[in-house]
Amino acid sequence: MRIKDSNRMLLSSISLSIFCLVLMSFDMYSWASSDSQSTKRPPKTLVLSSSEDTKNTYHGRWLKLIYTEALNRIGVTLEYKGLPLKRATHFAVSGKTDGEIHRVSSYAQKHPSMVIVPEPHFSLNFSAFAAKPINKLNGWSDLKNFDGFVSYRRGVKMTTQHVPKWIKPSKIVVVNSTSQGLAQLKEGRTQLHIGVGSVIDEFISQNDEFARGGIYRVGVMQSVIAHAFLHPKNKKYAQPIADALKAMKAEGLIEEYAIQAK
Repeated sequence: MRIKDSNRMLLSSISLSIFCLVLMSFDMYSWASSDSQSTKRPPKTLVLSSSEDTKNTYHGRWLKLIYTEALNRIGVTLEYKGLPLKRATHFAVSGKTDGEIHRVSSYAQKHPSMVIVPEPHFSLNFSAFAAKPINKLNGWSDLKNFDGFVSYRRGVKMTTQHVPKWIKPSKIVVVNSTSQGLAQLKEGRTQLHIGVGSVIDEFISQNDEFARGGIYRVGVMQSVIAHAFLHPKNKKYAQPIADALKAMKAEGLIEEYAIQAK
């Protein structure tokens, strides 16, 4: 009788030990699983902005393709925002966004705190447009003999820097958009509008008011290369993005994206 009771007690003890071991194993697995889940982080997103005019054109589509791929290669997701140009700069410099996706290199002179991505993405031309054919302009200095009203878009570094060197302040008209600049040109309120040639060309082609004719490209003022600029908090991404852009150029991807964006 005692042997039977002893066996029962032994079996109960073994069963209890096995149950405890199983329970402990389950608890350890659950803890490890939940800990693993808690340490997972969503992919980093960089919010980069440009002017609405740029984002809604061929350049904007091209930029989105380029930087979606470049950031993806370094484990980062792109969010591309189009804003009024001055607001895009204010948000980038203040850290409300992570940077500007498309600026010429001289942008750094006015905003030295911003971190340039050292590899440019592509170049662009600043061109002059008129409502009637005039003598061709070839560079900023050709404006010295121009006796008419000249407009350019607010917040654009290149035109803001160069036009006032050659045109009297009373003859300068600063506009808020490409649409406004071309409308004033067509109405005869200005005689020249200067901006990024491809942006203006695309705007003209997509708007019947201007596509029917009456706007002429009358010269290239300057060719420049463009970069992304990051807020200082994102400095660590500048060189990896540059390396990704270099690799993409070597692979022919930048030009491939140019075709896709059209």
